[in-house]
Amino acid sequence: MAITVPYAELYTYPRGRWVTGHFFGVRKLLCLWADMPTLMSQIGTSPDFAWPATHYQFGTSDALAKEILIEPHKAAMDSVTAGDPPAAVTEFASYEYAELTVKYSTSDYTWVNGAEVKERFSPAPEGYTIAPELLQWSAIEQLETNEAPSMMIWGMTYTLEFNNLSTSPPDTTDWIGYINSNTVTTLTLGRTMAPETLLFNGTDLTVRFGYAGGYKWNARHYFHYRKQGWNNHPHVGAQAANGVLSFDPLYLRADNSIVKFFDSTTF
Repeated sequence: MAITVPYAELYTYPRGRWVTGHFFGVRKLLCLWADMPTLMSQIGTSPDFAWPATHYQFGTSDALAKEILIEPHKAAMDSVTAGDPPAAVTEFASYEYAELTVKYSTSDYTWVNGAEVKERFSPAPEGYTIAPELLQWSAIEQLETNEAPSMMIWGMTYTLEFNNLSTSPPDTTDWIGYINSNTVTTLTLGRTMAPETLLFNGTDLTVRFGYAGGYKWNARHYFHYRKQGWNNHPHVGAQAANGVLSFDPLYLRADNSIVKFFDSTTF
């Protein structure tokens, strides 16, 4: 989208500053009062590469418009008479131009392929109990029934968030409980997740008002990553020589087919 109304940038702007890894920019624009809603809407619309739209173009492309202050510029005075018979004169201001102070910041989102994106990995361990009859203390000492050991399967929660979307994102409710059939690559974190290692837990979807009317959506997707794969299971009887627990698929006794605890789809 291009800027479709006339505007000018007021002296002494633009201005910018860096603070511990974040960039903040300020611009002050002048436009006709009647054009103000259109200019404000186009500045706050993503994706938009038009100067001086969503991006602050004198610092970093990740600095996005976060706030717009609207002020009148040089009012003209008019008057009306009131009363019957007219006895009082009331003066009021009439504005021809508007000043828009646009504040930009990098925030904690990254601009990727026309969208504001934020990703996060967090530790997410799972507890697992091993049956005591499968283990022993020594060749002559077995485990008691109350000595069943527990172990941790270390995984990660992965969140993928899209901010300030101009249209409602696709419905992902049918993905809940599914795992990835494809390789998934993060957009900002430089990580790749193999097929069947990512379980989809659902989406947190919110909506709010956008600049000068309309709506903006925020979608945060939740996943659980397990590097062993979600259709592989702890296999105590198949430990390697160094005692590392193996993870293997399960098979049906009836026809020796693999049991898929989680169905897969393309994320």
